[in-house]
Amino acid sequence: MGVHINKCINNHFWMNSQKCPYCGEALIEKLIEYCKNENISEINLEVRMSNLVAQSLYKKMGFSEVGQRPNYYENRETAILMKQILTEEE
Repeated sequence: MGVHINKCINNHFWMNSQKCPYCGEALIEKLIEYCKNENISEINLEVRMSNLVAQSLYKKMGFSEVGQRPNYYENRETAILMKQILTEEE
């Protein structure tokens, strides 16, 4: 069984402020923890090709690029497909 992150919106004011500089990382950590506790085996998501900050965060959190979807977004931007396989050792 897997989880697909459909939409995760980051508010630049909150995500980059002193109030919550690591909110995105904390959110992903909690999602991974939840999935492991529920015996979910993988997490999948799409991220805009232009969103290098998010791609970097996902890679830091253990996600790997597994493909692309050209013209995925309304402005015809390509989506990078990313996946994390959750194993018992993690």
